[in-house]
Amino acid sequence: MPDSPLASRFAQTPAPLRVPLLTDYIVGQLCEALFIENDAAVVHAHSRFAALGIDSKRALALKEDLEEALGQMLSVTLLFDYPTPERLATHLVDTMSATTDAKESEPTRDAPDDGFESRLRDTFNKYGV
Repeated sequence: MPDSPLASRFAQTPAPLRVPLLTDYIVGQLCEALFIENDAAVVHAHSRFAALGIDSKRALALKEDLEEALGQMLSVTLLFDYPTPERLATHLVDTMSATTDAKESEPTRDAPDDGFESRLRDTFNKYGV
């Protein structure tokens, strides 16, 4: 994950608080995109993007902002697939957690070398592969 402020905050936030963190961020981005005050009566966790007037152009712009802020490639149809800030945040947390878990389960290159790679390379060289 990149060193963006949101990505750093996400990484440092305990798992149960990640959905609210991203929900608040998404609501803030919506308010900014719609040029309205951050008013919970107007935009909140359960506000439907379509009801707020988010068209495909704005949805794409918000998706790109989220990609930059989170360092994750996201689906073009993201805001239509997850039509509220809370559902979108839940999806993003699940996606980012799966990505983090996959990275953590990859073997590290700092493991002691048992000579396997060099023997394999010698074998390939011997047979011209």
